[in-house]
Amino acid sequence: MLRSHNRGRVDGLQSGLQDFVVLSLAWALPPPAERWPCWEVVFVGTESGLYRSPNGGRGWRRVDGMDAVAQVIAVAPDFHGSGLVLVGTEDRGLWRSADGGHSFARVDGAPDRVDALTATADGWLLSDDQGLLHSPDGLTWTRVDGATPALILLNTKDGVWAGNESGIARVEVASPA
Repeated sequence: MLRSHNRGRVDGLQSGLQDFVVLSLAWALPPPAERWPCWEVVFVGTESGLYRSPNGGRGWRRVDGMDAVAQVIAVAPDFHGSGLVLVGTEDRGLWRSADGGHSFARVDGAPDRVDALTATADGWLLSDDQGLLHSPDGLTWTRVDGATPALILLNTKDGVWAGNESGIARVEVASPA
């Protein structure tokens, strides 16, 4: 993994990272200013496993317990309070951490295939090969009516955007009644 602190001139920092084929990357939002210690938490998924860095990519440790290739990673907007991280795989399901990404457990009832994943203000969205699913907690999932499968999900201030081979579209998730 290469990290730049000088506008693109990179240093090869590999302390603890054993695989440089990065398939997915997620960076937790910065903690509140009053929070100490001020961790800069980053996750990378490689062919050999999932790695976590508490210091912005300067040092890495492989996460134990996840025995699948991390295809997509999403970190909760309130990560420094909730510790929630979700990891999707191509064929081994969805994995969830509630301890800041130190350990993960497979989520029962989630799809085996996760192609895209994002955290939102009101929960999580994921895509499998059938369409989109929504969850308020990363544990229970319901299909989003009329949504087509996505290869990427991007959460922006203007809402969530889904992209696939046909283009991009804004995702509308109906609020529970």
